[in-house]
Amino acid sequence: METTKTKKGLVIKKINPKAWNIYKPKDIVAVGGIEKFSQLIGNDKEIELPKFDFTEQEWEEMLKKGI
Repeated sequence: METTKTKKGLVIKKINPKAWNIYKPKDIVAVGGIEKFSQLIGNDKEIELPKFDFTEQEWEEMLKKGI
């Protein structure tokens, strides 16, 4: 993973927001540790889960199919 240094400190560059981003331990250490790194990549925020509004019939069909 590539990092750049700015006046405010190191900035982690994402390869592609739609792809897996691989970070090396040295990247995590370079930005100040795991807590700071989690803040930089947005991993410290809760993830909002989508609501699944299935009818009873849809649930039964999925259970029958083993989904």
